[in-house]
Amino acid sequence: MVIGTAGHIDHGKSALVKALTGYDPDRLKEEKERGMTTDLGFAFYNDEIAIIDVPGHEKFIRHMVAGAYTIDLLLLVIAANEGIKPQTIEHLNIAKLLGIEEGIIVLTKKDLVDEEQIRNLTKEIEEFLNEEDYLKTAPIVSFSAITNEGLEDLRKLIDEKIKKIKPRKKERGIFFMPIDRVFTIKGFGTIIAGTILSGEVKVGDNLELLPTKIIVKVRGIEKHKKKVSIAKIGERAALNLLGIEKERIERGDVLATPNIFEPTLKLIGYLKILKNVPISFKKRSVVKFHIGTKETLAKVNLLEKEELKPEEEGFAIFYLEEPVVCNPYDPFIIRNFSLNITIGGGFVLIPQMPFEKIDKRDIEIFKRIASKDEKDKILGFIQFKNLKGIKLENLQLFTGIEKENILSILEDLVKENKIIKIEENYYPQEEYNNLKEKFIKIIEEYHKNFPYKKGIKEEELRSHFDYLDKNLIGKIINDLISEKKIIKVSSFLSLFDYQIKLSEKEKDYLKKIEEEFLKRIFSPPDFLEIKDLLKIEEKELKKLFTILLENEILFKIEEIYFHYKSIEKAYEILKNNFMKKPITVSEFRQLLKTTRKYALPLLHYFDNKGITERKGEVRYLRL
Repeated sequence: MVIGTAGHIDHGKSALVKALTGYDPDRLKEEKERGMTTDLGFAFYNDEIAIIDVPGHEKFIRHMVAGAYTIDLLLLVIAANEGIKPQTIEHLNIAKLLGIEEGIIVLTKKDLVDEEQIRNLTKEIEEFLNEEDYLKTAPIVSFSAITNEGLEDLRKLIDEKIKKIKPRKKERGIFFMPIDRVFTIKGFGTIIAGTILSGEVKVGDNLELLPTKIIVKVRGIEKHKKKVSIAKIGERAALNLLGIEKERIERGDVLATPNIFEPTLKLIGYLKILKNVPISFKKRSVVKFHIGTKETLAKVNLLEKEELKPEEEGFAIFYLEEPVVCNPYDPFIIRNFSLNITIGGGFVLIPQMPFEKIDKRDIEIFKRIASKDEKDKILGFIQFKNLKGIKLENLQLFTGIEKENILSILEDLVKENKIIKIEENYYPQEEYNNLKEKFIKIIEEYHKNFPYKKGIKEEELRSHFDYLDKNLIGKIINDLISEKKIIKVSSFLSLFDYQIKLSEKEKDYLKKIEEEFLKRIFSPPDFLEIKDLLKIEEKELKKLFTILLENEILFKIEEIYFHYKSIEKAYEILKNNFMKKPITVSEFRQLLKTTRKYALPLLHYFDNKGITERKGEVRYLRL
């Protein structure tokens, strides 16, 4: 896990880190010369735990946020001779907004004050933390970097905390690491560093640099200044990369498992405004937006209100000036760039916003996703994905909940009839039921529009929903059949009790027409022959022929009508006689015992269906 400092400038954060670790976290020449931390510093508490030292000056808040993003245990540093200062408050607010739940208050420069001053400051800090409703139970320890008095007490507190703290990183089943440092070492090339927030990395792995989408190879890994072959979630690591120059990487970029993440310029988040800001936050405000190790500008569109007053919260769309790469529940900070103050923060709900219009249903889904309850989160994402479906691995990617817990929750949701599983995808049950009704309505409408057709072709029905997974469509059709709401005959789907409305006379005519076509299977009658045979009006016969054609009992091929059984039998003859040898029109005609007039249209039909392939004067069977 990661320990991090926070506090006002010149309150002794770097001196504290040096006392704890033996490392001077101020690595830049100008920092050592000026005695002021301007960028992130790094040290190692032990072989498993890193310490991030953040700058205290308000000018370097962007660096502070980039470091605080991964902190599990906060050391809030307050100089005993100065007390609570503006950056003490701002750093504390940022830590709270980032969701850091564990902390220790360290009163530095103990050697400059007496015990009574320590007691008075301790009481003031306790009152302040109670008022802020944050780190109220955090222990307070005093320390001197000059005499090291209090150092062992602090170490003991840190060790006790470390044993109890649950790391904040979420195992999403993939590798994910925001970059906070990039540099080169002669003879090695490009080095990047950061805290691994999910997954693991091994020497030789290929990773994707985002948002530029460049594939890089891991040449080497260093952890706590030791070369290793693997680094895992929660650890700080430096990776030696092949295939990229230092100039193409910057703080704020992300290294991740390839082909998982898409950089985004538009995301949905849950935003809370701090209580002590001097302004309300208005819709469409432009802010500095900090997420991970990245800082950019964003225009914020509130979804439910025109403004958020101090301590109010709500859903918002963030339109970003530069692309970011993030996960659901990643925390962010927003700052007013004209006043240069932190005004609020929150967490990401939907990293990739697929639509612009948001309705009440969407807001209800966002509330579930924003919930602290794991079941609500999972149901929310399934409802958000709606009829696109979502797989188990994507639920883990989105929520960071352990796979076993997700499976248990999914089983409960299925039993509660809130979701349905089809193959590997999960769908909201309510939307699935609504979709079944849509299928029924389309079939009903089809019956109205084509009253003499026995039903809609399954292929045509599926075409109405070609944006949906084929397995989902198949499941709906099968369910409607088993529920006796529809019936399937051949490739036609109709309502279960639907029948073409025909008079007994019309039924008798249709039967006679079919009999005549089957009697003359490869030399079928034409329209006029049937008209003379039945002695029927042309208008009425056209209606009967329409019924036979629409229901695919008859097929019209080059002005000749064939019964579907004629076509099936002709295909059988082709397969039985010409599986491995060519066929001529003459040979086919002879086998059918018919004339060229009827044999040739049938061959053309098979050509068009891809059953036969013509080469010169012969054809070959393709199937």
